[in-house]
Amino acid sequence: MQKCLFRNITASYPPAFTDTLQNQDERLGYQFKDDGNHPEGWYVPGSKTKYDFHKNPDTAKGLVLETKDTFDNRSTIEYDEYDLLPVKARQWIFEAVEVEDEDVYLETIAEYDYRILQAKMITDPNGNRSVFAFSPLGLMTKSGVIGKEGAVEGDIIDEQSQQWKPSVEMEYDFMAFKNHGQPVWVKTIQREQHYTDETNSPEIIKVEYTDGFGRLLQTRIQAEDVIFGKTKTDRQFGNSNLPQKQEDPNEDAIGVERGPSDKMNVVVSGWQVYDNKGQVIKQYEPYFDKGFTFEAAKNEHKFRKLRMYYDPRGQVVRTKNPDGSEQRVIFGIPDDLTKLPTTTYLLQNKITPTPWESYTYDANDLAKETHGENHNVPDDHHYTPSSVVMDALGRTIKTTEHQAHIKPNEEKEDVVMKYEYDIRGNLLKVTDALGRVAFHHKYDLKPVTGEGEEEQGANVLWTKHIDSGEKTAIFDAAFKPIEMQDERGAKVLNAYDQLSRLIKLWAKDNASAGFTLREKLIYGDDTENGPANPMATNHLGQLYPPSLASRECECFAASCSI
Repeated sequence: MQKCLFRNITASYPPAFTDTLQNQDERLGYQFKDDGNHPEGWYVPGSKTKYDFHKNPDTAKGLVLETKDTFDNRSTIEYDEYDLLPVKARQWIFEAVEVEDEDVYLETIAEYDYRILQAKMITDPNGNRSVFAFSPLGLMTKSGVIGKEGAVEGDIIDEQSQQWKPSVEMEYDFMAFKNHGQPVWVKTIQREQHYTDETNSPEIIKVEYTDGFGRLLQTRIQAEDVIFGKTKTDRQFGNSNLPQKQEDPNEDAIGVERGPSDKMNVVVSGWQVYDNKGQVIKQYEPYFDKGFTFEAAKNEHKFRKLRMYYDPRGQVVRTKNPDGSEQRVIFGIPDDLTKLPTTTYLLQNKITPTPWESYTYDANDLAKETHGENHNVPDDHHYTPSSVVMDALGRTIKTTEHQAHIKPNEEKEDVVMKYEYDIRGNLLKVTDALGRVAFHHKYDLKPVTGEGEEEQGANVLWTKHIDSGEKTAIFDAAFKPIEMQDERGAKVLNAYDQLSRLIKLWAKDNASAGFTLREKLIYGDDTENGPANPMATNHLGQLYPPSLASRECECFAASCSI
Protein backbone atom coordinates (compact mmCIF):
# COMPACT_ATOMS: atom_id res chain seq x y z
CA MET A 1 0.00 0.00 0.00
CA GLN A 2 1.22 3.48 -0.75
CA LYS A 3 0.42 6.60 1.14
CA CYS A 4 -1.07 9.29 -1.07
CA LEU A 5 -2.46 12.80 -0.97
CA PHE A 6 -5.99 13.37 -2.21
CA ARG A 7 -8.26 16.34 -2.60
CA ASN A 8 -11.96 16.10 -3.34
CA ILE A 9 -12.64 18.04 -6.51
CA THR A 10 -15.41 15.90 -7.96
CA ALA A 11 -17.89 18.74 -7.48
CA SER A 12 -16.32 20.51 -10.47
CA TYR A 13 -16.79 17.52 -12.77
CA PRO A 14 -19.74 17.43 -15.21
CA PRO A 15 -22.39 14.85 -14.21
CA ALA A 16 -21.87 12.84 -17.39
CA PHE A 17 -18.24 12.36 -16.37
CA THR A 18 -18.87 11.33 -12.76
CA ASP A 19 -21.44 8.79 -13.98
CA THR A 20 -18.71 7.01 -15.96
CA LEU A 21 -16.03 6.98 -13.25
CA GLN A 22 -14.43 3.57 -12.96
CA ASN A 23 -16.38 1.45 -10.45
CA GLN A 24 -18.46 4.61 -9.77
CA ASP A 25 -15.74 5.63 -7.31
CA GLU A 26 -15.50 9.41 -6.88
CA ARG A 27 -12.31 8.90 -4.87
CA LEU A 28 -10.67 7.38 -7.97
CA GLY A 29 -9.71 4.19 -6.16
CA TYR A 30 -7.94 5.86 -3.23
CA GLN A 31 -8.83 4.67 0.27
CA PHE A 32 -8.70 6.64 3.52
CA LYS A 33 -7.34 4.75 6.53
CA ASP A 34 -7.85 5.88 10.13
CA ASP A 35 -8.44 2.53 11.84
CA GLY A 36 -5.30 2.61 13.97
CA ASN A 37 -3.63 -0.15 11.97
CA HIS A 38 -2.21 2.35 9.49
CA PRO A 39 -0.83 5.86 9.75
CA GLU A 40 -3.84 8.06 9.04
CA GLY A 41 -4.08 9.14 5.43
CA TRP A 42 -4.92 8.16 1.86
CA TYR A 43 -3.68 4.90 0.39
CA VAL A 44 -3.50 3.10 -2.94
CA PRO A 45 -4.69 -0.52 -2.75
CA GLY A 46 -2.19 -2.84 -4.37
CA SER A 47 -2.81 -5.78 -6.67
CA LYS A 48 -4.08 -9.06 -5.24
CA THR A 49 -2.93 -12.56 -6.22
CA LYS A 50 -4.56 -15.92 -5.56
CA TYR A 51 -2.34 -19.03 -5.67
CA ASP A 52 -3.23 -22.70 -5.89
CA PHE A 53 -2.29 -23.20 -2.23
CA HIS A 54 -5.20 -20.93 -1.32
CA LYS A 55 -7.52 -23.39 -3.05
CA ASN A 56 -5.92 -26.75 -2.22
CA PRO A 57 -2.81 -26.64 -0.01
CA ASP A 58 -2.20 -30.40 -0.26
CA THR A 59 -1.49 -30.41 -4.01
CA ALA A 60 -0.24 -26.85 -4.41
CA LYS A 61 2.73 -26.04 -6.65
CA GLY A 62 2.76 -22.27 -6.22
CA LEU A 63 0.82 -21.53 -9.41
CA VAL A 64 -0.98 -18.20 -9.88
CA LEU A 65 -4.72 -18.80 -10.36
CA GLU A 66 -6.17 -15.31 -10.21
CA THR A 67 -5.10 -11.68 -9.98
CA LYS A 68 -6.98 -8.46 -9.27
CA ASP A 69 -5.70 -4.96 -9.89
CA THR A 70 -6.36 -1.76 -7.96
CA PHE A 71 -9.94 -1.59 -9.26
CA ASP A 72 -10.55 -5.33 -8.72
CA ASN A 73 -10.40 -6.17 -12.42
CA ARG A 74 -10.14 -9.95 -12.41
CA SER A 75 -7.86 -12.16 -14.50
CA THR A 76 -7.77 -15.95 -14.18
CA ILE A 77 -5.43 -18.67 -15.44
CA GLU A 78 -6.18 -22.35 -16.03
CA TYR A 79 -3.44 -24.96 -16.32
CA ASP A 80 -3.05 -28.27 -18.14
CA GLU A 81 -3.69 -31.64 -16.52
CA TYR A 82 -0.09 -31.73 -15.28
CA ASP A 83 -0.34 -28.34 -13.56
CA LEU A 84 2.64 -27.31 -15.63
CA LEU A 85 1.67 -24.90 -18.41
CA PRO A 86 -1.16 -22.33 -18.69
CA VAL A 87 -3.78 -23.31 -21.27
CA LYS A 88 -6.42 -20.60 -20.72
CA ALA A 89 -6.10 -16.99 -19.63
CA ARG A 90 -9.24 -14.91 -19.10
CA GLN A 91 -9.67 -11.19 -18.60
CA TRP A 92 -13.12 -10.87 -17.03
CA ILE A 93 -15.44 -8.10 -18.15
CA PHE A 94 -18.65 -9.33 -16.50
CA GLU A 95 -19.20 -12.36 -14.30
CA ALA A 96 -22.79 -13.64 -14.27
CA VAL A 97 -24.61 -13.57 -10.94
CA GLU A 98 -28.13 -14.36 -12.11
CA VAL A 99 -28.93 -17.55 -14.04
CA GLU A 100 -30.19 -15.65 -17.06
CA ASP A 101 -26.97 -13.64 -17.36
CA GLU A 102 -23.91 -14.71 -19.33
CA ASP A 103 -20.24 -14.43 -18.46
CA VAL A 104 -18.31 -11.93 -20.56
CA TYR A 105 -14.53 -12.24 -20.80
CA LEU A 106 -11.59 -12.10 -23.18
CA GLU A 107 -10.01 -15.55 -23.41
CA THR A 108 -6.67 -16.65 -24.84
CA ILE A 109 -6.09 -20.40 -25.33
CA ALA A 110 -2.75 -22.19 -25.79
CA GLU A 111 -1.91 -25.70 -27.04
CA TYR A 112 1.56 -27.12 -26.45
CA ASP A 113 4.18 -29.37 -27.97
CA TYR A 114 5.26 -31.22 -24.83
CA ARG A 115 8.41 -32.49 -26.49
CA ILE A 116 9.91 -29.02 -26.29
CA LEU A 117 7.44 -27.39 -23.84
CA GLN A 118 6.54 -24.65 -26.32
CA ALA A 119 3.15 -23.40 -27.51
CA LYS A 120 2.28 -24.82 -30.93
CA MET A 121 -1.00 -22.92 -31.25
CA ILE A 122 -2.37 -19.80 -29.59
CA THR A 123 -5.99 -18.71 -30.07
CA ASP A 124 -6.79 -15.07 -29.33
CA PRO A 125 -10.10 -13.78 -27.86
CA ASN A 126 -11.56 -13.45 -31.37
CA GLY A 127 -10.84 -17.08 -32.24
CA ASN A 128 -7.93 -16.35 -34.57
CA ARG A 129 -5.21 -18.98 -34.38
CA SER A 130 -1.45 -18.49 -34.56
CA VAL A 131 0.59 -21.65 -35.15
CA PHE A 132 4.26 -22.42 -34.58
CA ALA A 133 6.78 -25.16 -35.34
CA PHE A 134 10.10 -25.75 -33.61
CA SER A 135 13.40 -27.52 -34.13
CA PRO A 136 14.55 -30.35 -31.79
CA LEU A 137 16.53 -27.67 -29.92
CA GLY A 138 13.33 -25.74 -29.24
CA LEU A 139 14.10 -22.96 -31.72
CA MET A 140 11.20 -21.60 -33.75
CA THR A 141 11.41 -22.66 -37.40
CA LYS A 142 7.95 -21.75 -38.72
CA SER A 143 5.04 -19.52 -37.77
CA GLY A 144 1.75 -18.64 -39.39
CA VAL A 145 -1.75 -17.28 -38.87
CA ILE A 146 -4.63 -19.60 -39.81
CA GLY A 147 -7.65 -17.54 -38.76
CA LYS A 148 -10.82 -18.92 -37.23
CA GLU A 149 -11.65 -22.60 -37.35
CA GLY A 150 -13.40 -23.42 -40.63
CA ALA A 151 -13.02 -19.91 -42.06
CA VAL A 152 -10.23 -20.89 -44.51
CA GLU A 153 -8.23 -17.71 -44.11
CA GLY A 154 -4.66 -16.70 -43.46
CA ASP A 155 -2.07 -19.44 -44.01
CA ILE A 156 -4.34 -22.50 -43.77
CA ILE A 157 -4.09 -25.08 -46.59
CA ASP A 158 -6.36 -27.82 -45.25
CA GLU A 159 -8.47 -27.41 -42.12
CA GLN A 160 -9.08 -31.10 -41.54
CA SER A 161 -5.40 -32.08 -41.51
CA GLN A 162 -4.31 -28.75 -40.00
CA GLN A 163 -1.86 -28.29 -42.86
CA TRP A 164 -0.62 -24.72 -43.23
CA LYS A 165 1.90 -22.66 -45.18
CA PRO A 166 4.18 -20.66 -42.88
CA SER A 167 4.23 -16.88 -43.16
CA VAL A 168 7.68 -16.85 -41.60
CA GLU A 169 10.37 -19.51 -41.78
CA MET A 170 13.64 -19.45 -39.85
CA GLU A 171 16.83 -21.40 -40.52
CA TYR A 172 19.85 -21.70 -38.24
CA ASP A 173 23.47 -22.77 -38.68
CA PHE A 174 25.43 -23.01 -35.45
CA MET A 175 28.26 -24.92 -37.17
CA ALA A 176 28.84 -22.31 -39.87
CA PHE A 177 32.26 -21.31 -38.57
CA LYS A 178 33.51 -24.88 -38.23
CA ASN A 179 32.18 -26.02 -41.60
CA HIS A 180 32.52 -22.91 -43.77
CA GLY A 181 34.49 -20.32 -41.82
CA GLN A 182 31.38 -18.13 -41.59
CA PRO A 183 29.87 -16.62 -38.43
CA VAL A 184 26.81 -18.26 -36.88
CA TRP A 185 23.72 -17.11 -38.76
CA VAL A 186 19.93 -17.03 -38.65
CA LYS A 187 17.95 -16.72 -41.88
CA THR A 188 14.39 -15.36 -41.85
CA ILE A 189 12.16 -15.92 -44.90
CA GLN A 190 8.92 -13.94 -44.74
CA ARG A 191 6.03 -14.06 -47.20
CA GLU A 192 4.57 -10.74 -48.30
CA GLN A 193 1.01 -12.17 -48.30
CA HIS A 194 -0.78 -15.02 -46.55
CA TYR A 195 -1.34 -18.30 -48.40
CA THR A 196 -5.08 -17.81 -48.92
CA ASP A 197 -4.46 -14.34 -50.37
CA GLU A 198 -1.64 -15.36 -52.72
CA THR A 199 -0.39 -18.96 -52.95
CA ASN A 200 2.84 -17.90 -54.68
CA SER A 201 3.53 -14.81 -52.64
CA PRO A 202 6.92 -13.08 -53.03
CA GLU A 203 9.29 -13.51 -50.10
CA ILE A 204 11.68 -11.24 -48.23
CA ILE A 205 14.91 -12.82 -46.97
CA LYS A 206 17.06 -11.61 -44.10
CA VAL A 207 20.25 -13.17 -42.71
CA GLU A 208 21.71 -12.10 -39.36
CA TYR A 209 25.28 -13.01 -38.44
CA THR A 210 26.46 -13.15 -34.83
CA ASP A 211 29.74 -13.93 -33.12
CA GLY A 212 30.39 -16.58 -30.47
CA PHE A 213 29.01 -14.30 -27.76
CA GLY A 214 25.68 -13.75 -29.53
CA ARG A 215 26.57 -10.19 -30.55
CA LEU A 216 25.30 -8.95 -33.90
CA LEU A 217 28.04 -8.68 -36.52
CA GLN A 218 26.12 -7.99 -39.71
CA THR A 219 22.60 -8.10 -41.17
CA ARG A 220 21.91 -8.73 -44.86
CA ILE A 221 18.36 -8.11 -46.00
CA GLN A 222 16.90 -8.42 -49.48
CA ALA A 223 16.83 -5.13 -51.42
CA GLU A 224 15.20 -3.88 -54.62
CA ASP A 225 16.16 -5.33 -57.98
CA VAL A 226 17.06 -1.85 -59.27
CA ILE A 227 19.90 0.08 -57.63
CA PHE A 228 20.66 3.65 -58.69
CA GLY A 229 24.09 5.09 -59.44
CA LYS A 230 26.41 5.70 -62.40
CA THR A 231 29.37 3.75 -61.08
CA LYS A 232 29.78 0.71 -58.85
CA THR A 233 30.89 2.98 -56.02
CA ASP A 234 27.79 5.14 -56.45
CA ARG A 235 25.56 2.08 -56.41
CA GLN A 236 27.20 0.88 -53.21
CA PHE A 237 25.44 3.64 -51.28
CA GLY A 238 22.74 4.57 -53.82
CA ASN A 239 23.02 7.77 -55.85
CA SER A 240 20.14 9.41 -57.73
CA ASN A 241 22.45 12.17 -59.05
CA LEU A 242 20.76 14.98 -57.17
CA PRO A 243 23.07 18.03 -57.08
CA GLN A 244 24.70 19.16 -53.86
CA LYS A 245 23.50 22.72 -54.45
CA GLN A 246 19.87 23.56 -55.13
CA GLU A 247 20.74 26.01 -57.88
CA ASP A 248 22.55 23.33 -59.92
CA PRO A 249 20.51 21.38 -62.51
CA ASN A 250 19.41 17.82 -61.81
CA GLU A 251 21.12 14.98 -63.62
CA ASP A 252 19.38 11.87 -64.89
CA ALA A 253 18.94 9.09 -62.33
CA ILE A 254 20.57 5.93 -63.67
CA GLY A 255 19.26 2.61 -62.39
CA VAL A 256 20.87 -0.79 -62.91
CA GLU A 257 18.58 -3.84 -62.77
CA ARG A 258 19.75 -7.15 -61.38
CA GLY A 259 20.10 -9.84 -64.01
CA PRO A 260 18.19 -13.16 -63.78
CA SER A 261 21.36 -15.08 -62.88
CA ASP A 262 22.87 -12.39 -60.64
CA LYS A 263 22.98 -12.68 -56.88
CA MET A 264 20.25 -10.83 -55.01
CA ASN A 265 20.79 -7.21 -54.11
CA VAL A 266 21.00 -6.81 -50.34
CA VAL A 267 21.28 -4.00 -47.82
CA VAL A 268 24.11 -4.63 -45.37
CA SER A 269 23.47 -3.01 -41.98
CA GLY A 270 24.35 -3.47 -38.34
CA TRP A 271 27.95 -4.28 -39.25
CA GLN A 272 30.09 -3.89 -36.16
CA VAL A 273 33.62 -4.85 -35.13
CA TYR A 274 34.48 -5.53 -31.48
CA ASP A 275 37.76 -5.43 -29.58
CA ASN A 276 38.93 -8.05 -27.08
CA LYS A 277 36.91 -6.38 -24.32
CA GLY A 278 33.62 -6.62 -26.21
CA GLN A 279 33.54 -2.91 -27.04
CA VAL A 280 32.39 -1.71 -30.47
CA ILE A 281 35.38 -0.08 -32.18
CA LYS A 282 34.01 0.11 -35.74
CA GLN A 283 30.43 0.70 -36.82
CA TYR A 284 29.72 0.71 -40.55
CA GLU A 285 27.02 2.66 -42.31
CA PRO A 286 24.50 0.63 -44.36
CA TYR A 287 25.39 -0.06 -47.99
CA PHE A 288 24.22 -2.16 -50.95
CA ASP A 289 25.93 -5.44 -51.83
CA LYS A 290 25.32 -8.75 -53.61
CA GLY A 291 24.30 -12.05 -51.98
CA PHE A 292 23.75 -13.20 -48.41
CA THR A 293 27.25 -14.53 -47.68
CA PHE A 294 29.06 -12.73 -44.87
CA GLU A 295 31.95 -10.64 -46.12
CA ALA A 296 34.29 -8.42 -44.17
CA ALA A 297 35.59 -5.29 -45.85
CA LYS A 298 38.37 -6.14 -48.30
CA ASN A 299 39.06 -2.51 -49.11
CA GLU A 300 38.11 -0.88 -45.85
CA HIS A 301 38.68 2.66 -47.07
CA LYS A 302 35.72 2.29 -49.46
CA PHE A 303 33.26 1.84 -46.60
CA ARG A 304 31.83 4.55 -44.38
CA LYS A 305 32.32 3.81 -40.73
CA LEU A 306 32.50 5.25 -37.25
CA ARG A 307 35.67 4.60 -35.25
CA MET A 308 35.44 4.60 -31.47
CA TYR A 309 38.38 4.82 -29.06
CA TYR A 310 38.19 3.99 -25.35
CA ASP A 311 40.16 4.80 -22.24
CA PRO A 312 41.25 2.04 -19.81
CA ARG A 313 37.93 2.41 -17.93
CA GLY A 314 35.93 1.55 -21.07
CA GLN A 315 34.66 5.09 -21.66
CA VAL A 316 34.48 6.46 -25.21
CA VAL A 317 36.98 9.32 -25.45
CA ARG A 318 37.15 9.78 -29.22
CA THR A 319 34.72 9.14 -32.07
CA LYS A 320 35.83 9.54 -35.68
CA ASN A 321 33.04 10.02 -38.23
CA PRO A 322 33.04 8.89 -41.88
CA ASP A 323 33.55 12.47 -43.11
CA GLY A 324 36.70 12.86 -41.02
CA SER A 325 35.10 14.95 -38.30
CA GLU A 326 35.63 13.97 -34.69
CA GLN A 327 34.16 14.14 -31.23
CA ARG A 328 36.35 13.94 -28.15
CA VAL A 329 35.50 13.60 -24.48
CA ILE A 330 37.76 14.55 -21.56
CA PHE A 331 36.86 13.04 -18.19
CA GLY A 332 38.32 15.84 -16.12
CA ILE A 333 38.84 19.61 -16.38
CA PRO A 334 41.24 20.81 -19.12
CA ASP A 335 43.59 23.68 -18.27
CA ASP A 336 43.21 25.26 -21.72
CA LEU A 337 40.02 24.86 -23.75
CA THR A 338 41.77 25.91 -26.97
CA LYS A 339 44.16 22.97 -27.00
CA LEU A 340 43.28 19.82 -28.92
CA PRO A 341 42.61 17.09 -26.30
CA THR A 342 45.08 14.59 -27.78
CA THR A 343 46.73 11.75 -25.88
CA THR A 344 49.98 13.75 -25.69
CA TYR A 345 48.13 16.70 -24.22
CA LEU A 346 46.48 14.49 -21.62
CA LEU A 347 49.76 12.79 -20.69
CA GLN A 348 51.30 16.18 -19.97
CA ASN A 349 48.92 16.52 -17.02
CA LYS A 350 47.12 19.42 -18.64
CA ILE A 351 43.84 18.39 -17.03
CA THR A 352 42.57 18.21 -13.47
CA PRO A 353 41.27 14.67 -12.92
CA THR A 354 37.79 14.38 -11.42
CA PRO A 355 35.06 11.72 -11.61
CA TRP A 356 32.33 14.37 -11.52
CA GLU A 357 33.03 16.55 -14.56
CA SER A 358 33.57 15.84 -18.26
CA TYR A 359 34.12 18.01 -21.35
CA THR A 360 32.87 17.17 -24.84
CA TYR A 361 34.29 18.65 -28.04
CA ASP A 362 31.97 18.20 -31.02
CA ALA A 363 32.71 18.29 -34.76
CA ASN A 364 32.44 22.10 -34.92
CA ASP A 365 34.85 22.55 -32.02
CA LEU A 366 37.48 20.45 -33.78
CA ALA A 367 36.77 21.44 -37.39
CA LYS A 368 40.04 23.35 -37.72
CA GLU A 369 42.03 20.35 -36.46
CA THR A 370 40.31 17.74 -38.63
CA HIS A 371 39.76 19.69 -41.87
CA GLY A 372 42.38 22.44 -41.75
CA GLU A 373 41.02 25.48 -43.53
CA ASN A 374 38.59 23.44 -45.65
CA HIS A 375 35.57 23.78 -43.40
CA ASN A 376 32.46 25.92 -43.20
CA VAL A 377 32.48 26.40 -39.43
CA PRO A 378 32.81 30.01 -38.18
CA ASP A 379 35.86 30.69 -36.02
CA ASP A 380 33.57 31.57 -33.10
CA HIS A 381 32.52 27.93 -32.93
CA HIS A 382 36.03 26.49 -32.57
CA TYR A 383 37.02 25.16 -29.14
CA THR A 384 33.69 25.89 -27.46
CA PRO A 385 33.12 22.56 -25.69
CA SER A 386 30.23 21.64 -23.45
CA SER A 387 30.77 20.27 -19.97
CA VAL A 388 28.67 18.22 -17.59
CA VAL A 389 28.85 18.01 -13.80
CA MET A 390 27.32 14.94 -12.15
CA ASP A 391 26.42 14.14 -8.56
CA ALA A 392 27.26 10.98 -6.64
CA LEU A 393 24.24 9.20 -8.16
CA GLY A 394 25.37 9.89 -11.73
CA ARG A 395 22.74 12.58 -12.40
CA THR A 396 23.56 15.72 -14.37
CA ILE A 397 23.34 18.71 -12.03
CA LYS A 398 25.03 21.33 -14.21
CA THR A 399 25.73 21.78 -17.91
CA THR A 400 27.90 24.51 -19.40
CA GLU A 401 28.21 25.67 -22.99
CA HIS A 402 31.65 27.27 -22.90
CA GLN A 403 32.40 30.48 -24.79
CA ALA A 404 28.88 30.75 -26.21
CA HIS A 405 26.80 33.80 -27.09
CA ILE A 406 24.08 34.13 -24.49
CA LYS A 407 23.20 37.62 -25.79
CA PRO A 408 23.58 38.86 -29.39
CA ASN A 409 26.45 41.22 -30.24
CA GLU A 410 28.17 40.75 -26.90
CA GLU A 411 31.34 39.01 -25.83
CA LYS A 412 31.41 35.28 -25.34
CA GLU A 413 30.47 33.87 -21.98
CA ASP A 414 29.56 30.52 -20.51
CA VAL A 415 25.92 29.39 -20.63
CA VAL A 416 25.24 27.49 -17.41
CA MET A 417 22.14 25.40 -16.72
CA LYS A 418 21.50 23.84 -13.30
CA TYR A 419 19.30 20.86 -12.38
CA GLU A 420 17.86 19.65 -9.08
CA TYR A 421 16.44 16.18 -8.33
CA ASP A 422 14.67 14.39 -5.52
CA ILE A 423 16.16 11.26 -3.96
CA ARG A 424 14.27 9.05 -6.45
CA GLY A 425 15.87 10.77 -9.44
CA ASN A 426 12.88 12.87 -10.50
CA LEU A 427 13.82 16.25 -11.98
CA LEU A 428 12.52 19.02 -9.68
CA LYS A 429 13.96 22.27 -11.02
CA VAL A 430 15.79 23.58 -14.06
CA THR A 431 17.54 26.93 -13.65
CA ASP A 432 18.54 28.70 -16.86
CA ALA A 433 21.62 30.77 -17.68
CA LEU A 434 19.99 33.96 -16.34
CA GLY A 435 19.27 32.41 -12.95
CA ARG A 436 15.56 31.94 -13.63
CA VAL A 437 13.68 28.78 -12.72
CA ALA A 438 12.63 27.59 -16.17
CA PHE A 439 10.92 24.39 -14.99
CA HIS A 440 9.57 23.34 -11.62
CA HIS A 441 7.97 19.91 -11.12
CA LYS A 442 6.18 18.08 -8.32
CA TYR A 443 5.52 14.33 -8.47
CA ASP A 444 3.27 11.70 -6.96
CA LEU A 445 4.53 8.75 -4.92
CA LYS A 446 4.17 6.17 -7.65
CA PRO A 447 6.23 3.16 -6.54
CA VAL A 448 9.37 2.17 -8.38
CA THR A 449 8.77 -0.71 -10.79
CA GLY A 450 10.08 -4.15 -9.93
CA GLU A 451 13.16 -5.82 -11.32
CA GLY A 452 12.80 -6.65 -15.01
CA GLU A 453 9.87 -4.24 -15.48
CA GLU A 454 10.09 -1.17 -17.66
CA GLU A 455 10.71 1.95 -15.57
CA GLN A 456 7.91 4.45 -16.16
CA GLY A 457 8.90 7.02 -13.54
CA ALA A 458 6.69 9.02 -11.22
CA ASN A 459 3.74 11.01 -12.54
CA VAL A 460 4.08 14.79 -12.69
CA LEU A 461 1.31 16.37 -10.58
CA TRP A 462 2.30 20.01 -10.96
CA THR A 463 4.51 21.86 -13.41
CA LYS A 464 5.44 25.52 -13.58
CA HIS A 465 7.08 26.64 -16.81
CA ILE A 466 8.60 30.05 -17.36
CA ASP A 467 6.55 30.53 -20.54
CA SER A 468 3.38 28.43 -20.30
CA GLY A 469 2.76 28.86 -16.57
CA GLU A 470 1.29 26.26 -14.22
CA LYS A 471 -0.14 22.89 -15.22
CA THR A 472 -1.70 20.30 -12.92
CA ALA A 473 -2.68 16.68 -13.35
CA ILE A 474 -4.70 14.23 -11.27
CA PHE A 475 -4.19 10.47 -11.52
CA ASP A 476 -6.35 7.69 -10.17
CA ALA A 477 -5.12 4.93 -7.87
CA ALA A 478 -3.91 2.95 -10.90
CA PHE A 479 -1.90 6.03 -11.99
CA LYS A 480 -4.03 6.70 -15.06
CA PRO A 481 -4.49 10.41 -15.94
CA ILE A 482 -7.98 11.63 -14.99
CA GLU A 483 -7.74 15.42 -15.16
CA MET A 484 -5.25 17.82 -16.75
CA GLN A 485 -5.47 21.61 -16.39
CA ASP A 486 -3.35 24.56 -17.49
CA GLU A 487 -3.10 28.15 -16.27
CA ARG A 488 -5.75 29.36 -18.75
CA GLY A 489 -8.29 27.07 -17.13
CA ALA A 490 -8.38 24.63 -20.03
CA LYS A 491 -9.15 21.11 -18.78
CA VAL A 492 -9.20 17.57 -20.09
CA LEU A 493 -11.12 14.76 -18.36
CA ASN A 494 -10.63 11.06 -19.11
CA ALA A 495 -13.04 8.22 -18.32
CA TYR A 496 -12.15 4.52 -18.39
CA ASP A 497 -14.07 1.26 -18.53
CA GLN A 498 -13.74 -1.67 -16.13
CA LEU A 499 -10.63 -2.88 -17.98
CA SER A 500 -8.96 0.53 -17.52
CA ARG A 501 -9.33 1.38 -21.22
CA LEU A 502 -9.99 5.00 -22.20
CA ILE A 503 -13.59 5.31 -23.41
CA LYS A 504 -14.50 9.01 -23.20
CA LEU A 505 -12.69 12.34 -23.20
CA TRP A 506 -14.19 15.69 -22.20
CA ALA A 507 -12.44 19.03 -22.56
CA LYS A 508 -12.91 22.77 -22.30
CA ASP A 509 -10.68 25.47 -23.76
CA ASN A 510 -10.70 28.01 -20.91
CA ALA A 511 -12.07 28.61 -17.43
CA SER A 512 -15.34 30.19 -18.61
CA ALA A 513 -16.18 27.54 -21.22
CA GLY A 514 -18.29 24.46 -20.63
CA PHE A 515 -17.13 20.89 -21.03
CA THR A 516 -17.81 19.15 -24.32
CA LEU A 517 -17.43 15.50 -25.16
CA ARG A 518 -14.52 15.37 -27.61
CA GLU A 519 -14.00 11.63 -28.05
CA LYS A 520 -15.88 8.40 -27.45
CA LEU A 521 -14.12 5.09 -27.93
CA ILE A 522 -16.24 1.95 -28.33
CA TYR A 523 -14.81 -1.54 -27.95
CA GLY A 524 -16.24 -4.63 -29.59
CA ASP A 525 -16.98 -6.23 -26.22
CA ASP A 526 -19.25 -3.32 -25.27
CA THR A 527 -22.62 -5.09 -25.00
CA GLU A 528 -24.59 -1.85 -25.48
CA ASN A 529 -22.76 -0.03 -28.28
CA GLY A 530 -20.59 -2.76 -29.81
CA PRO A 531 -21.44 -5.13 -32.69
CA ALA A 532 -23.97 -7.92 -32.22
CA ASN A 533 -21.33 -10.59 -32.87
CA PRO A 534 -17.93 -9.02 -32.09
CA MET A 535 -15.99 -12.28 -32.47
CA ALA A 536 -17.14 -12.67 -36.07
CA THR A 537 -15.76 -9.24 -36.95
CA ASN A 538 -12.61 -9.57 -34.79
CA HIS A 539 -13.64 -6.76 -32.46
CA LEU A 540 -13.42 -8.46 -29.06
CA GLY A 541 -10.98 -6.32 -27.10
CA GLN A 542 -10.56 -4.04 -30.14
CA LEU A 543 -11.91 -0.62 -31.04
CA TYR A 544 -15.25 -0.61 -32.87
CA PRO A 545 -15.79 0.72 -35.48
CA PRO A 546 -12.25 0.03 -36.71
CA SER A 547 -11.14 3.63 -36.33
CA LEU A 548 -9.13 5.17 -33.54
CA ALA A 549 -12.12 6.96 -32.10
CA SER A 550 -15.78 7.58 -32.79
CA ARG A 551 -16.64 11.26 -32.79
CA GLU A 552 -19.98 11.60 -31.06
CA CYS A 553 -20.29 15.31 -31.63
CA GLU A 554 -18.95 18.18 -33.69
CA CYS A 555 -16.49 19.24 -31.01
CA PHE A 556 -14.92 22.14 -32.86
CA ALA A 557 -18.35 23.68 -33.39
CA ALA A 558 -19.08 23.16 -29.67
CA SER A 559 -22.49 21.75 -30.56
CA CYS A 560 -22.78 19.31 -27.68
CA SER A 561 -22.17 21.12 -24.40
CA ILE A 562 -22.60 19.01 -21.31
